[in-house]
Amino acid sequence: MIPKSIYRLSEYKIIEDENGALWWEAHTGLGELKRGKCFTIGDILFIGAKKMEEPGFLKNEFLEKLKPLQEWGKTKYYCLSHDIRTCKSGRKLIEEEMQSWGAGRFGIKQKMKSPRSPDKTECQLEGSELTEVSYRLWNYEIVKKPNGQIWWKVHSGYNTLKGGKCTVAEDILFIGMEENEESGNLKTEFLNYLNHLPKWSATKYYCTNCVLYDCRAGRLSALKEKRDRLVEDLKRERPKNRISATGGQKKGGGKSDLIRWIDSIHWQGIKKWIAYIVVFFLTITTLIFAILIGFLNNKKDHHQKRNHPSSHHREH
Repeated sequence: MIPKSIYRLSEYKIIEDENGALWWEAHTGLGELKRGKCFTIGDILFIGAKKMEEPGFLKNEFLEKLKPLQEWGKTKYYCLSHDIRTCKSGRKLIEEEMQSWGAGRFGIKQKMKSPRSPDKTECQLEGSELTEVSYRLWNYEIVKKPNGQIWWKVHSGYNTLKGGKCTVAEDILFIGMEENEESGNLKTEFLNYLNHLPKWSATKYYCTNCVLYDCRAGRLSALKEKRDRLVEDLKRERPKNRISATGGQKKGGGKSDLIRWIDSIHWQGIKKWIAYIVVFFLTITTLIFAILIGFLNNKKDHHQKRNHPSSHHREH
């Protein structure tokens, strides 16, 4: 692989070779590099599977070497998943198919609008209905809301449904990360319900557990999404009429809960190190105590051996 251009994308190095093929490199382990192929489909860069590992730099050194590189700007979004499947058969696309698709030989028609932003994983289908409509995509229920948002549901466990938001772009339905759970749904009932739904056909492909990241914001958009989701979860779990000790309603609960959560993470790390230090000193103290006891026992035995002949002599 002879590099033609090298770019920086979050914590990835994107390498374009002389033939136009794209590769990625990232730090892994302790001083190692992992590498794989990239695929561009429309306005999305897909980070492909890891192909190899080799000795490299420490993480800080690797990140420092990324800083002078030009930022990747050939696509607006990137995706860390490459598990793209056809909606019709559920078959996973192989590497050659993704390369052909990226080169424009698939003849894909763009039916959907691109997502507005990665931290608002929603899409607007053309001709949205005024009522909520559900579709079947294998074991998923795909729910199209009147406001254009698309949600997914799937059965998990004995009587639980988990779900989250979807994004539609480049003729792909991106089934996002889990955001909520609903209890009280038996699997047989849910599967029977799915069998009566029309099949999802608004996109030709789908991808599970996917998040589209903004190439300009990188991972920060994902962290922001997780933070906002955490705040919303805390707000839902907090009683609606929480009253403070002074009798007034407590304000800013979501923010304070988030701060307390962040503080708890730091405190957990501190407690872990304190535990390590305590165990270390206890181990050292135990060893010193054992050595001291052994020394005292040896000294006592030696003293008894010295006194024994004299006592025996006096008896005679």
